[in-house]
Amino acid sequence: MIVAPLLALLVTSLAASVSAGGGDVSTNVIPASQVAYFTKHTRYAFVSYYNDGSSISNWSCNFCKDPSLKDTIQPVFTPSADGNSQGFVAISPSLKSIIVSLRGTNSAAEVVADLFVVPQNLPVKNSPEEVLVHAGFWYVWAEQLRPVVEPVLKKYIKANPGYTVSFVGHSLGGAAAVLAAVDLTARGVVQAGKSRLITFGQPRIGNAAFGAYVNSFHFNEVSRVVNYNDIVPHLVRVLRFSNIN
Repeated sequence: MIVAPLLALLVTSLAASVSAGGGDVSTNVIPASQVAYFTKHTRYAFVSYYNDGSSISNWSCNFCKDPSLKDTIQPVFTPSADGNSQGFVAISPSLKSIIVSLRGTNSAAEVVADLFVVPQNLPVKNSPEEVLVHAGFWYVWAEQLRPVVEPVLKKYIKANPGYTVSFVGHSLGGAAAVLAAVDLTARGVVQAGKSRLITFGQPRIGNAAFGAYVNSFHFNEVSRVVNYNDIVPHLVRVLRFSNIN
């Protein structure tokens, strides 16, 4: 269960910075006009933490009832087969977007995935050989969440051809969301021009070549919102993992 002070802390961090470039210093302060936009996506990110899947499927959780999310329709809870990871797919008519929200670290298995920082080649179609990613993050997306998220997403894209797809997540969920966007775009499931990546407290995912590879897709939006004092977005420097644009 998520408590209100945790959301308040993250919303406070919205005033800190949103990633706008390839390095640590390339950040912008979020203008007041965009705080509501990012706060709305923060709530979508935190809805994915609810362990009671029915409260997501019925859109009855505390954050689900927030006025900014009240128009959300057709939510589908997407837990992994072993129950160690989860997320949901839903539709936001006000954003004209399909929301793909993936949960951050919330189980022992996800802690292990966080710590499994061995770099591996990105097993995505036509990705350059030099592209390396965090093996634990890739496992969470490809082995845990993709089998349950992708079928729902395909169905919603077919039913809503004019909508964008918003990949949302906090912490580990943010890393999984970026990998989901890259993987699904490379395989033609989603279009880069209709894909938005919006993450909060997202750790570094891969090396500089991975950052360049992500940039080559020219996604509609890539926003990595962080609090400068949060340690998570600065982790795994030892493997020369980098931020993305």
